[in-house]
Amino acid sequence: MLAQIKYFQTPAGIQTSPKFYREVFGTSGCDLSEYPLIYKNHDGSPSFEDYSAFGGWSAPYGKVFQENVYLCNLTFSKVYEKEFKTENLQLE
Repeated sequence: MLAQIKYFQTPAGIQTSPKFYREVFGTSGCDLSEYPLIYKNHDGSPSFEDYSAFGGWSAPYGKVFQENVYLCNLTFSKVYEKEFKTENLQLE
């Protein structure tokens, strides 16, 4: 899939948690740091204060800090993003 993203020059990022990343790639990991990282930590805090580097990412692009937010019969995740420093809703 990453080869296709590169071939078609499609903007893409990785959404994962440190735990899931280790489950998939093990302790040796796989450096995917050329792609922006949106990590998951459902702590309700729109900040990066809890971030600890993993997978080659020294800093994240965004953070899913709350899931299962219901609004008008839709389910959203709240995402804190580096560039905007604000809360955004991401449709699931």
